[in-house]
Parts: sequence; C-alpha cells; structure tokens
Amino acid sequence: MPRAPIGLVLLVFALGCDDGTGPSDGGAPPVDAGGEGVDAAAADGGPRDDGGPATSGWRDETPVPVRIQEIAVEAHGGRIWVAGGFDGGAAIVSTVRVYDPGTRAWSTAPDLPAPRHHMSLVSHGGDLYALGGMQTAAFEPLDTAWVLRAGADQWTPIASLIEERGAAAAGSVGGLIVMVGGNVEAGRLASRTLIYNPTEDAWSVGQGLTEPREHLAAVVVDDELWALGGRRNSLGSTRVDVEIYDPSADAWRDGPVLPYPRGGFAAAVLAGSIYVIGGEEPTEVLLTVDRLDLATGVWSAAPPTRVPHHGHGAAAAAGRLYVVAGASRPAFGAIDLVESYGPP
Repeated sequence: MPRAPIGLVLLVFALGCDDGTGPSDGGAPPVDAGGEGVDAAAADGGPRDDGGPATSGWRDETPVPVRIQEIAVEAHGGRIWVAGGFDGGAAIVSTVRVYDPGTRAWSTAPDLPAPRHHMSLVSHGGDLYALGGMQTAAFEPLDTAWVLRAGADQWTPIASLIEERGAAAAGSVGGLIVMVGGNVEAGRLASRTLIYNPTEDAWSVGQGLTEPREHLAAVVVDDELWALGGRRNSLGSTRVDVEIYDPSADAWRDGPVLPYPRGGFAAAVLAGSIYVIGGEEPTEVLLTVDRLDLATGVWSAAPPTRVPHHGHGAAAAAGRLYVVAGASRPAFGAIDLVESYGPP
C-alpha cells in the first residue's frame, strides 16, 4: 500500500485518537528526526530485569522487528500473534508476526488480506479470527472478517460483521465469539454486541453495553466476557466501568470498577488475576498496571512497566504476561519494546 505523506497521516491520526489538546512527550522516550519514538531500549540505559535476581517481575523480551502501534495481539497455539497496525513510519500494515516464548524469537505468518489497524484478533477452536478494524488514516471502521485455519497458509473470508466495527474488543466465549464496544463509523459509538457462531458462519446481535465506549479491553473468565474501561472518542473521557456479559442469558452485570480510568490500554488474565496495563491520556501514556484477584474481587497495584504503552497488546503465555509494542506518547510514538511479567 503506498504511504501517505507522514505529516498528513500524523495530523489525521491525532484528530482520530486525541481530544484536540495535541501530542505531548509526557516523559516519553526521545523522538528522532523522522518524528518517531526511538527504540525503548536505547531511550534509557537504566537497569532492566533480564530474568536475574530483580524484584519487579518484569524482563525484556526480544523486540518486535519494527516499531508498531494500534496492533491486534492474541495468544494462539502457545505463541503471541501480532497483526496489523501503524508502523514507525505511519504506514498501515498487513503484516502478521509471531513470538515464541520458548525461543524468544520472532517469525512471520501469512499476511492479512489487507492492511488494518484498531482490529480485533481472537483465538477460537484452534483457528485465529481477524475482525473489523480500519484500513486508512480516516479511521473509518470496516465490517470485514477473516479466519486463519489451523495449518493454513492464507486467511479466508467469513461472514461479514453485521455492522462496521473498529477500536472494539472481542473474545472467545464458550462456542461463540463476542465483540463489544468500539465505533460503527468515525466518531460514533457502537451500541450493539456482535456474536459470531463459527459452526453456522453467522452473526447475531446481543444486548449492548450499558455504557458504550471504544478503545476498551476485554478478557474472558468462566465463559463470560469482561468489558473493561474504554473512552468516548476523546482522551479525556476514559472510564472505570467494568461490565460482564453472560451470552447464555444475553445479559450484562456490573463488575469491580477499575481503580483508575483507562482507554487505549490492554488486559489479560494470568494465574487467577486480570491485569490491566498502560493507556493513553491527553498529555501522557501510563506505566501503571492494576491487578484484580478473581478470587477476592479486589484490585491492587502491580509493578509498573518500565516504558509506557498505549495502542499495544497484552497476552498470557508460558506462565508470563507479555506486553507488546504500542506507542510511548499520546497519538504517534511507536516503539518496538516487548516486556513480560512473571508474578511472584
């Protein structure tokens, strides 16, 4: 896909992901002459947890081969899959990369059929699904849906979404895929939950979130989908709402609210806890991590990441929590850093 002029793309991106206050470093890594965030490892020469006798639980992993943000990330087949996004030069990509926690090495998988950002990626029944997202810097959501079957060398189309959806969240819940929140067009919040039945290759509509929002995160616990945080199309409108969806009843109930409002963040489940990581505010990107103990229903602070992340992804594999790339400052500031956390 030809690259748009970087200055134009940056302006459109800021309008789509900012609230008009304009980007700010917010303590982020330095910026190079091309306007990109520099490699996180080069930005600060301080000590890192490399798996030795450090106390934070975080360690460096092998960086992504490129700086990348607004990606879709999912644990699938014991590895971490990273699809689409804006690269460090502001081009929208179709690349799919795979990280092996055992070898700590990256490889490539079949490209998406078209470039995407703000897409949802879901592992379900041994297959990997790529849902919705956006293809241009105009931030117009799409209704496309593809699957990469186990062992296949290319993605194939499945039934299109009932309506366009970008900056949403999705998960595999029992025998279904549930997609919540996001935008149905640039600047308009989605009001319906989309439910995909892989056996029938058909979508249906479920009860919508009580509080519509985009740039939210979702995790699955005991065949229910938790919708966490999010915002209402501006960096200053982040939410603490947590709602839990039971597909068998097509009903939502309230969950334990976040300790701090978050949007443009990531979440994953590890060792009986939900972790929420990072996020984007008008003048800064967050380092903070909060943990919900599912047994007690109590939130507490977990060790922060060393570098702030938004537009990133998180997934659990091999007993660790992996946080992949994203941006280190509001709007554009893509990094290649990958960190992983092992709880004590």
